[in-house]
Amino acid sequence: MIRLPNFFLVVFVKPAAMRFPLFFALPLFLVDELLEIAEIAYWLFGRKHVPRKWRESAGRAVLSLRQVWRKTRRAGSFTLVDVEARDVRVWVRLL
Repeated sequence: MIRLPNFFLVVFVKPAAMRFPLFFALPLFLVDELLEIAEIAYWLFGRKHVPRKWRESAGRAVLSLRQVWRKTRRAGSFTLVDVEARDVRVWVRLL
């Protein structure tokens, strides 16, 4: 089975008083761009301000966060969070 990468982070909010949920969609290419900007910003500015003993691990953390994000996008659609309280239900999906 071919899995397509996720393209949107969708947040659904359904108050008990409403019939249909409200939803907010965040295109995931924006998150990709933000991670790339963070990587460049760390390379340009962060290395000087991070203590010497933490530089290598901070650099690895930035790179591993990006790798985890890529693998999560390739995992296909799934529900990340599904929470229900008394008067509201919230669920977050990667689509």
